Amino acid sequence: MALASTNPAITIGPDSNTQITPFTQSVKIGRNVHYLISDSLSPESILEIPESQWDINRTDTVSLGFQTETYWFRTHIHTAENIDRYWILDLGNTLLDNVSVFIFNENTLSQQWHTGDNLPFENRPIQSPRFLFPIELNPQQNYTLLLRIESTEAIELPLHLTERFAHAVQNDRRSLVDGIFHGFLIIMTAYSLAISITLRDKSYFFYATYVGSMLLFFVGQQGLLYQYFMPNWPALQHYLIPWFSMGIFISVAGFFENLLQLSKNTPLIWRFFRFSLAFH
Repeated sequence: MALASTNPAITIGPDSNTQITPFTQSVKIGRNVHYLISDSLSPESILEIPESQWDINRTDTVSLGFQTETYWFRTHIHTAENIDRYWILDLGNTLLDNVSVFIFNENTLSQQWHTGDNLPFENRPIQSPRFLFPIELNPQQNYTLLLRIESTEAIELPLHLTERFAHAVQNDRRSLVDGIFHGFLIIMTAYSLAISITLRDKSYFFYATYVGSMLLFFVGQQGLLYQYFMPNWPALQHYLIPWFSMGIFISVAGFFENLLQLSKNTPLIWRFFRFSLAFH
């Protein structure tokens, strides 16, 4: 979507540019990001804010922890000659409530998206559990990337800009590793549950629920639960993950209580554990 912008020309300092060359396949852009707090909905008004009001991120990952305010993030991108045209912006976080992305080419808003895990899954520009955005870049241009993020989860952004074919290769490798890990957890859950039923041993049952809760927690954190099982119920998937985390702690408590008889042998430790569980 191309829209005319009325804001003045964007000044781009050489030290804050992300450089895209013909040899670039993937680049971390976290160190080139500036950020500020603002409730404004207009990207044009954000670009008019003086440079002195922006904070600078100095690491590869933007890490702000849990925040209640609305944050804007800005970085500049300069493209050289003969570059690949199609790129993927990966926010590296699957649990962001509301995300807006704006791409300015000089003074023109050339691309924008609005998504987040508070919205149905179909709102995502790329149907992936990760927040991915298809960026189109032309040679020898100056771009400004703006992100507007609201989230009740921790704002952790290991931002990457990757050429689309290189991203496809990376995604295949990531899917293979995740698939092996998830398969291992499924096998462990089924095996422990089978032994529990056969031997009528509660310890194996609690271990099975522990591994199963870990599996559900991981697939929830990775956005896979949202994508494949509840794409139209964003509120449900948002609140399920803390319950999976609670399931991990409850199953651990049950396992050690059944195995070590903590309530009888060390009642003080057992009461402390239950007390801490209540505040999880």
